[in-house]
Amino acid sequence: KNADQSDATQATMAGPYGIAVDKVGNVAVSDGPHHRVLVFPRPSGGDFTNTQAASSVIGQPDFSSTSPGNGATNLNLPSGVAIDASDRLYVADTGNNRVQIFSIGNPTATLSISAKSPYDVAVGATTGEIWVTDFTSVNIGGGQSVAGRVVRYPAYDQLALNPGQALSVLPEPTPFAVKLDPFDNPIIADAFNRIVFFFPAAIYKNSA
Repeated sequence: KNADQSDATQATMAGPYGIAVDKVGNVAVSDGPHHRVLVFPRPSGGDFTNTQAASSVIGQPDFSSTSPGNGATNLNLPSGVAIDASDRLYVADTGNNRVQIFSIGNPTATLSISAKSPYDVAVGATTGEIWVTDFTSVNIGGGQSVAGRVVRYPAYDQLALNPGQALSVLPEPTPFAVKLDPFDNPIIADAFNRIVFFFPAAIYKNSA
């Protein structure tokens, strides 16, 4: 991103947030204010350069459009992104209360997961399981309690057969980000200024 350039173009963003890299080094970046994800190709035999243009856009019909939407080709304030071993792109579509799953290069989502204000998504390198941060309630002012969670879903192929299926739920008041260690155990960043580690005993205890 060039400094002080926030107009929607093929090489500029207003608020990049999530980033993910596929098997050959292509980079996907969410651009929340423009309601899109840009995909930057890694040059063959080389590396990225300053002001490099994106090769494709997800969530908008072209590189200059910035309107939100809730269709299969639209996004609304996307945040965290992830890429699985089959190079599918997972987008936490925060403003639409869902996670959208795309095949890179295809601007139409192939699968959707319902969630309340999801801010991040992670996919296990070993299991292919999908982890989603889910703010079931985010109003913490005025004495109101917070009820957040991180939900574990089966791998894409299994989830496609039963889109509403969840394998387990981790209660976590305000989960913003989730990442997985080499053993696919979740590590969660929350709004209480802490990083929380979970291990298999905790994961399988909290069954959905």
